[in-house]
This record gives sequence, C-alpha cells and structure tokens, in this order.
Amino acid sequence: MIYNKNGQAAIELLIMLSVGLVVLTAVFIMGEDRLSWAEDTVSESKVKISLGKLANAADFVYSQSVGAASEINLALTGDVKEVVIGDASDYTMFRSNHTITIIREVGGEIYDNWIATAPLLKGSINATRGSPQVRLTNMGDFVQIELV
Repeated sequence: MIYNKNGQAAIELLIMLSVGLVVLTAVFIMGEDRLSWAEDTVSESKVKISLGKLANAADFVYSQSVGAASEINLALTGDVKEVVIGDASDYTMFRSNHTITIIREVGGEIYDNWIATAPLLKGSINATRGSPQVRLTNMGDFVQIELV
C-alpha cells in the first residue's frame, strides 16, 4: 500500500506539471503575437519619424538660398524594402516628384508610408536599414537628396 500512495502522488505531480507546461506554452504563444504587433508598431513609428525629418529638412533647405545644405540621420528598421525619392508609382498610385515614400514589407505584405514636400525632390537613398546619414542640398529648382 505504501508503494501505491507514492505512485499515485508521482502521477498526480506529473499531471500537474503537464497542465502547468500547457498553460505556460499558451501564455508564451499569446505573448509572442503581442510582441510581434508591438515591433510592427515601433517600426511604423520610426518610418513616420524618418519621413517627417526628411520632409522638414527638405522644406527648410528649400527655403534657404541656393547651395544651402543640411544633414540628418534616419532610423530605418529591418522591414524597410526601399526608400523612394519622387515618383513611387511602382508601389502606389501616387505619382509626384514632391514625395518621399518608404516601402516596408511585413509578413509578406507591402506597406507604403509617404509624405509630400513643397520642393521638387531628386536623388536616391540606397539604404534599407540602420541609421544612414542623408545630405539635402538646395539646387535652386529642386532639392537634391543623397547619402553622405
């Protein structure tokens, strides 16, 4: 009889540990989904901040005299596929040389964030991640954007 009580206690302990493991697994799976959502939100916020910095710098440089220049640092996340200066009609229906568009790929889906500027824009930013430094120069009729 003593062996039966110990055996029953061991089985009950294994059952309780199994139930606990199932509960912990469910909690981690739900937490992973929320963490993924939070990362997407942070990434989109960084893209919007970078777009705002670029547009403000372009407008500021354009308001100055010819030859005025400014340098800014961008914050690009790993999901950035491309930074398009001007016409981004490959990705969107929006066609203008007064826009900056950042294309992101999240979970196989393409998202575009764009912002319009007063000056005509030319140039390119061939960076998709990290903190590239960008120079904006007033060329008279347009603002030139390039990596430093």
